[in-house]
Amino acid sequence: RFAGTATPAQLAVLGGLLADLEAPQEAVEAYARAVVQGGASPAERYRYARLLIGLDRRDAAKRELEAIVAGPAFPDLEGARKAL
Repeated sequence: RFAGTATPAQLAVLGGLLADLEAPQEAVEAYARAVVQGGASPAERYRYARLLIGLDRRDAAKRELEAIVAGPAFPDLEGARKAL
């Protein structure tokens, strides 16, 4: 309902909340929409990639991690590099 009208930043927040509530599939869906719309920070994209790994979607996670490490620095950049 809400996700259909949400901004990219709101979708990223929703993804984080859903991940905290242990709803990884729903979190991935929200993060994916935020990423496609260009509203996810590198840290949010890293969390998205980690959720993808947890769901055994390693190819999608690898693409996300590669995009993260090619972008600007952020606190978990080294973790993203190691996850590759």
